[in-house]
Amino acid sequence: MPKLRHKIDPIDELNAGPELDSLVDEKIFGREYIRGYGALPYSTDIGAAWEVVEKMAVQDWDAEISLCSRLPSDNHERWYCGFQQGDDNAPWRSDFKFVQDWALTASLAICRAALKAIDAQTSS
Repeated sequence: MPKLRHKIDPIDELNAGPELDSLVDEKIFGREYIRGYGALPYSTDIGAAWEVVEKMAVQDWDAEISLCSRLPSDNHERWYCGFQQGDDNAPWRSDFKFVQDWALTASLAICRAALKAIDAQTSS
């Protein structure tokens, strides 16, 4: 029986650091800097990452952030962030969107999930 493979989102490959922080500043906040310079440390500082959560809430995205005691796979990505837009009682509706990310830190999970949410919003 063939093994099913999960399609990897390029956002899942982004590491915490100045490059990701600049991308978050550009895509989430609409600010542009020279890539890698000038952005807050969203992907490494929970206080800065929380600003991302608040900005997403203003854009009608609900957030769920959790630390899991059991690992979802063989790796150590225990932090989870999910963003949802629309009525979860009607996920078949075209305006319902849901994205999620697992990461080693809450800040990284928030940043990657937020970028996935913006991608979902612009691709629909």
